[in-house]
Amino acid sequence: MKVATQASPPEPYADRLIQVREVTKLTSLSRTQIHRLCKEPEYAHLNFPQPVRIGAQRMAWSLPAVRQWIADRLTLAEREAQPQTDEVAASE
Repeated sequence: MKVATQASPPEPYADRLIQVREVTKLTSLSRTQIHRLCKEPEYAHLNFPQPVRIGAQRMAWSLPAVRQWIADRLTLAEREAQPQTDEVAASE
């Protein structure tokens, strides 16, 4: 018996630009934190995606870039948690 596998349909406009409101929802960061990550040199090591100007007073971010930044943060958090797990197992 064959099991049917369904591929999920592609997300519409997966490579679109998003405004700060959506960036705040995706990252759980405030508008102020997002602007700090983009502008202040002390946060440059976090590599937050830079916005693009889409109007005289309007900025937007690449959705794939923001999602990649989130994935990178999760990977980093997992790596940082890993040695603690190994140390606990070694001490038991």
